[in-house]
Amino acid sequence: MSSRPTSAKRSLVGADLDAARRLVAFIPLFERTDLKACSWSVERQGDLIVYRRPEYTDEIHGFFNLLVPPFIDTDYMSSPVLSWLEDPNFMEAATVEQLRTVLTWLARGERLCDGFWDEQIGNGNLVKALRRLQALLDC
Repeated sequence: MSSRPTSAKRSLVGADLDAARRLVAFIPLFERTDLKACSWSVERQGDLIVYRRPEYTDEIHGFFNLLVPPFIDTDYMSSPVLSWLEDPNFMEAATVEQLRTVLTWLARGERLCDGFWDEQIGNGNLVKALRRLQALLDC
């Protein structure tokens, strides 16, 4: 067994451990094939079609509202998260610190791009990060 999971496990203590447990409890929700994370409203204004911001379910807001201190990375923008997520081998070796960065990036993305949470749920990035976090908790 490598020392990485052991050191990762040691870094999950106290408030971090509690936060991680609350986050992974959402895995069954995000794995549901019938999950509809949000709804979009559309209206016509003359010749224009206007899309409103997505309206997320209370469950989705409940999850992302958990991504607050202590389980966020305030310096997440300095990390190459997109490159990490494009690497098919990244998640199997991701550390707690990297997962904290990824989850922060996922949470903050909705501020910059309407529907970002829905996309990240749909493409599996969120559940992959949560599964890896669960694996580190199980070490």
